[in-house]
Amino acid sequence: MVAWKVQAITDEVADVARDNAPGTKTWRTRGDEEVRPEHRKAHGQEVPENLRFVVDSPDYDQAHYGAPPKQQLRHPRDRDATPGLTENCRCQAIEDPAGLSRGIEAHPVEIRGATVVGHVTSVGPRVSDAEFGTAEDDAARYMGRAVQEVAARHRAR
Repeated sequence: MVAWKVQAITDEVADVARDNAPGTKTWRTRGDEEVRPEHRKAHGQEVPENLRFVVDSPDYDQAHYGAPPKQQLRHPRDRDATPGLTENCRCQAIEDPAGLSRGIEAHPVEIRGATVVGHVTSVGPRVSDAEFGTAEDDAARYMGRAVQEVAARHRAR
């Protein structure tokens, strides 16, 4: 008797999580012979919009600017990156507002004796980093907020 109610709440959590989920952005190069190797390697990298792209540092930038082996860029031509990654860059970040929301799914509830369990999953690029943040980037907390919001609604009834 309770399973249908738990399923409805599980579905509601998934809907709210989809509403709160960040979009994604994908690194795109021009795809010609002028694209630097580091950008060619980054081509197609998809990350949640609240996170940074991770791009290899050019050897020159590591030797002369003290750059780490990898740099984190909010977007192509990010002024916080070293010149070897930003000067004359022609790359783009293609945004997808529905990005992570497509990978959020409510699963059928499971009945385990007297317990009914609902599951909502989020599948996509770097979803854990998007949810909890990194040393460089803020957390989106889209799954956690969904659970809190739905729980608050049901407590208020």
